[in-house]
Amino acid sequence: MPIVVYVIILSQFSTPFMFSGVGITLPVIGAEMQASAVELGLVETAFLGAYTAFMLPFGRVSDIMDKNTVFKIGLLVYTLASLALGFVDNIGPFVAIRAVQGLCGAAMAATSMAIVVESVPAEKRGQALGLSIGAIYAGLASAPYLAGLVTDHFGWRWVFYASSICLFLSFVPAVFVMKAKGSAASGRLEIRNSLPLILGVLALSFGAAELDDGIIGESLLAAGILLLIVFVIADRRSTAPLLPLDYLRRNRILSHALLLQMLTYAGAFGMTFLFSLYLQSINGYSALQAGQTLIIGPVLMACIAPFTGRLTDKYSPRVLVAIGIACTATGAGLAIGVAGSNNLFMLIASLVSQGIGFAIFSTPNMAIIMGSVERNRSGFASALTAKTRSIGMVSSMTIITLIMSARMGHSKVSANPQGFLDTMHLTFIILSVLGLFAFIMALTGVFRHKHRLQAMQETSGPA
Repeated sequence: MPIVVYVIILSQFSTPFMFSGVGITLPVIGAEMQASAVELGLVETAFLGAYTAFMLPFGRVSDIMDKNTVFKIGLLVYTLASLALGFVDNIGPFVAIRAVQGLCGAAMAATSMAIVVESVPAEKRGQALGLSIGAIYAGLASAPYLAGLVTDHFGWRWVFYASSICLFLSFVPAVFVMKAKGSAASGRLEIRNSLPLILGVLALSFGAAELDDGIIGESLLAAGILLLIVFVIADRRSTAPLLPLDYLRRNRILSHALLLQMLTYAGAFGMTFLFSLYLQSINGYSALQAGQTLIIGPVLMACIAPFTGRLTDKYSPRVLVAIGIACTATGAGLAIGVAGSNNLFMLIASLVSQGIGFAIFSTPNMAIIMGSVERNRSGFASALTAKTRSIGMVSSMTIITLIMSARMGHSKVSANPQGFLDTMHLTFIILSVLGLFAFIMALTGVFRHKHRLQAMQETSGPA
């Protein structure tokens, strides 16, 4: 395997380690900074909003300039932002720096998988993607326990200091191994297309958090929807569109896989955020105890994902995708019982089901996406993959933020435990419905592909 793949794997471990670690520290940060439940939700939503808003622009930039340079700049600024978070004392600046992290995370996500795909031969693509995705899950897996351990013994700030060191250790070899090189694509980035997209996504993200304030939240949500409509209209008229809808309509394999990814993440991502608050603010767990519980799902992801990569090279990825989605949807369904019964066994079963599901789903779905596009569109496909994943994530968090804002306002979780439990219960019902819909779509994809293969065999059969 080329050295550059291992550099990507190292960064793929460090970045989700940072992201997952934040979730464990949030209740402690909220108590120190006197932050409400909605403001804690904004810590995650600001990151995901910026991540989603800048994904396609960075994907376009990486295709017309240089993927390696875009990746390295994103990694460096992300590292510096992680270090800065450890020095912040107020929730407002904390949220703002998280938005900067989201921007830089978009730069890395828009390029990383494309760099991996371009660096390995086709017959080893599934293995390389499996290792890369396994590294992501390893970072997610280790962060809850380590972040909880550090928070309990040294304070939450050291989670960010230590994370910045890990990220810097990823950046140093990237400087020497990932040399700048030419791009296979040509064109330009049209700012007039990018600006409505960026502002629209950010307006929706922050509008959901301010919904209980009446006119401010409603105005932001309306402005976000209007700006996204403007983006779609302007982008369709552009000679260099960020979102080539005509291409997506023609490439049904790509569009179907992307939609499945968005729905799967929308139906599962917010569970960990709610469970972290639930365990610490409602059940009185320490950060370490919560981390030891929440580590279950990511550990399963990290252990299973590399094997799924090998299975993807041998068997139908569409069947694996359907099995994975079935597991994640089951996890969301099991979570419905947690808020109503305070059942720790149900919570653990939910985490296990979700962890297995994501491990089985991610690699084959990524292989389908990257295998459905031409080589000079690999950056576009990588960015669009990360984009739909982040849309799913931000949709999941937006659902949570909207329900929290409506049921809890700006009260703290500890001051309104019943409101938080009601939020959990309603949220998990909605996430379960999204997961069920994704599973039905995945099954139709399996049968459609089977019929297509049968038709091809009949056409090419003996005369």
